[in-house]
Amino acid sequence: MAEPTLKDILEAIVGINARFDRTDARFDRTDARLDRTDARLERIESQMATKDEVSAFRSEVNGRFDRVEKELGELDKDLTEHMKVHRELEKDIVLLKRRLPPTAARAPRRR
Repeated sequence: MAEPTLKDILEAIVGINARFDRTDARFDRTDARLDRTDARLERIESQMATKDEVSAFRSEVNGRFDRVEKELGELDKDLTEHMKVHRELEKDIVLLKRRLPPTAARAPRRR
């Protein structure tokens, strides 16, 4: 095998430089994509609620649930009282239905 000539060495160096240029172009494209991804991530992070905001929201929701449960308890108590009155009315109706019907009024006696 013959020794490489200076021309062969220069061609090899040019080929290596071309590969480096292609690799640099790929790195540049990757860096651009990475910058876009970082920008998206920063935008998403800015829109995310902080831990304090989530905690405050959770406290507010729990407070609403407590108020609803209290109102439901009061409503249940009212309905229970209503049912007691309703049962008493039903008992009165049953008793009224059991009474004998009133007899026809007698004509007044003549004297």
